[in-house]
Amino acid sequence: MGRDLARSAGGRLPRDPLSELNRLLLLQRAYENSDSATLALLGPAGPRDVYAMMEAARRGDLRSARTAFAQLRQRPGWEEWLRGGQFTHLAALLED
Repeated sequence: MGRDLARSAGGRLPRDPLSELNRLLLLQRAYENSDSATLALLGPAGPRDVYAMMEAARRGDLRSARTAFAQLRQRPGWEEWLRGGQFTHLAALLED
């Protein structure tokens, strides 16, 4: 089991498994409660940026949302993903 965990963690075990478990539980709770602020803070890099963009838009901070949107669009594969699904209308709003 430890080897499978190490493979999924990029070949190395987490430094502090208890804190990593706590972080995952916080992420699950934040996802269940639609807490985009916590997801933007603790999530993995790609989704963290999406949640940061959504949180900025929710707060009415369109400048920050546009900046986050522009940064996401520059990443390979994200342009198509942002234009599909639930982000279609948000993408139209955040276009320059």
